[in-house]
Amino acid sequence: MSMTPRLMILLVALVLCWPQAARARRISRVDKVLTMSDRTKARLPADVKLKAVQKHGLKAVALRRGFLQKHNSHYRYQIPLEKKPHAIRNQKSSGRCWAFATDRVMESKQAKGGKAAVELSKSFINYHSLRHTARTLLNKAAMSHGRLPRLAASLGEGANQTRAMKILEQYGAVPESKMPTTSDGQNSGVFLSQLQTMVARASADFGKIKQGPEAKAQAMAKLNSYQQEVDSLLKSTVGKPPRKFKVEGKFYTPKTYARALLDGGPSTSDYVVLTHDPSKAWNRRYKITDGAGLTYQAYNISMPSLQQAVKRTIRGGEAVYFSANASANNPHRAGTSSAEPREAAGILSVGAFDYKSYVPYKQLSKRQMVKAGVTPANHAMAITAYDPAPGGRGKVVKWKVDNSWGDKAGDKGHFHMYDDYFKQYVSKVQVPRSSVPATLLARIEGAPVVEPGAKKKGGK
Repeated sequence: MSMTPRLMILLVALVLCWPQAARARRISRVDKVLTMSDRTKARLPADVKLKAVQKHGLKAVALRRGFLQKHNSHYRYQIPLEKKPHAIRNQKSSGRCWAFATDRVMESKQAKGGKAAVELSKSFINYHSLRHTARTLLNKAAMSHGRLPRLAASLGEGANQTRAMKILEQYGAVPESKMPTTSDGQNSGVFLSQLQTMVARASADFGKIKQGPEAKAQAMAKLNSYQQEVDSLLKSTVGKPPRKFKVEGKFYTPKTYARALLDGGPSTSDYVVLTHDPSKAWNRRYKITDGAGLTYQAYNISMPSLQQAVKRTIRGGEAVYFSANASANNPHRAGTSSAEPREAAGILSVGAFDYKSYVPYKQLSKRQMVKAGVTPANHAMAITAYDPAPGGRGKVVKWKVDNSWGDKAGDKGHFHMYDDYFKQYVSKVQVPRSSVPATLLARIEGAPVVEPGAKKKGGK
C-alpha cells in the first residue's frame, strides 16, 4: 500500500517535532517541580531531577511540601514574656548574639515575676566583655615578652551567657535607653580590626624589651599605655558606660540598678551549663576555658535529661539560652533562598527535607558530626515555648526560638525548631539549677571534674 504525499509529510513532521515536544515537557516539569507533591517529585526521571536541582538549588528541591502543609505556629507551653508584645532585636553585623540571648533570659525573669520587662543594654555588656578580653590578651603578651604573636587572632565578640552573667554580677546592668547601640556596635568589623591591631602591635613591642633590671617597669608602662588605648577605642565606638543614671525619677548606678531589676542581682551560681556531646562521657563535669580566660564547668548529660531541664525552665516561665548551628548553609534550615516558599521561613527540621531522592546522601550521627567538626554551633538564641506531641510521653513536636536577626529573618524574627533539629544540632543550653533533678546534680558533682584534653572513660 502506497503512502500519500500528505501522510508522508505528517509523519516527517512528527518525527522532527517529537524531540522538541519531549524537551518542552521536561522543561515544564523542571519549572513546576517546586509545586509538585513529594511523591510526584520523587518519581521524576533522573535527568529532570538533575535539571531541577541545577536550576532551583538542592535545598529548594529537597524541601518536602507535605511537611510544610502540616506545619503550624501553635505552642502549648509559652513563657509569660512570649504572650506579651515585645520587640524583635537585630544584632546586625556583629557577634553579640550571646548578649541578646542573655538579655531575653533576663527579661523573662522580670516578666515571670510580674514586672514590666526592661531591655538591657547589650553595648554595656559588650563593652566590658571586649575590654576584659583585650586586657587579658595584653597581659599574656606582656608576660610572654611577645612570644605569642597570634594572640590578636583570638580577639572577637563571641562569648556566652556565663560571660554575660559574670559581667552583670561584677559591673551591674544598664537599660538600653541609657547606653544604646552605636553604629560601630551594630557593624563591628572595623573597630574589632583596630583592637586586634593594638594587641598585635603590643605583642611586638613587648618582644623588643631587653632583659634587665628595668624590663619589668618598661613592660608595665607599655601595658598601662595599651590598656588606656583599648578603653579609648571602646568608648569611642561601642560607647561609654554610664556611672550613674536616672530611671523613673530615681538615680541608680549599674550595680544598684541590677539589684533592683533582677531581684538582688544575677548570680552565675544559680545556673548550670548543660551539654550534649556524644564524644564525651555522660553525667560528668567538664572544665571549659573561653578565649578570654573565663573558666566554667559544663555538665554533659543525655538528650532526654537535657530536654527535660529545658521544658521545666519554660514551664517555670523563663527563657532558655542555647547555642546551635543556624547558618543559611545548614542543610536543615528552611527558607534561606528565594526559590523556597514563604511558609518555609523559620523552619528548622531534619525531616523537612528529602535529599536522598536527588543526590547521594546519608545523615551523620551527632557523634560523627562532633568528631568531624561538621556544622558546629555558631549562634546563640533563646527558647521561649514548646509544643508537646499528642499523646504525651514527654515527646516534643517543636520549640519556639527567639532570634536576634530582625523581624525579616525567619518567621517574623522567630524560628520553629522541630525536635529532630534540636537533637541533631543543639550542643549547649543554660538553665537554672532548680530545673535539673537534685539526684542528677549530686551524681555529676560527686565525680571529679574532667580537665580539657582528657580521654573519654565510660559513659553510654
